[in-house]
Amino acid sequence: LSLSRVAIKSKIKQVGFSNFNSLTSEELDAYLKDAKEQLNAVEAENAKISDDIKVLRSTYVEATGLGHITCFEAKCIAIVLAAEKAVEVNCTRLWIEADSQAAVTAFNGASIPCVLKARWIQAN
Repeated sequence: LSLSRVAIKSKIKQVGFSNFNSLTSEELDAYLKDAKEQLNAVEAENAKISDDIKVLRSTYVEATGLGHITCFEAKCIAIVLAAEKAVEVNCTRLWIEADSQAAVTAFNGASIPCVLKARWIQAN
């Protein structure tokens, strides 16, 4: 006996998420099988995204001398360099993570350091 996904979801909506007592053994097995398939699909997609991020992180690495600057300035320069690299490789979406809340906040608002503002605008 195989149950359709729609029938299972319909039954689950009727009983709510905390009470599976009204489901038959076959219905519960079908629900669990479907849930496992969906979980496996999500895990596979997450693994692919994670692998893509690792490739990007290890592929596009630059080292350059920055002179005597503050940590904040270095983080801001790194953000601008990432945006410039994204433009260079025709990336239309960019996710930037940084351990400096001040740098991230600066780029979310209008507090971009003056020396980087033109480069940031050009990269956008």
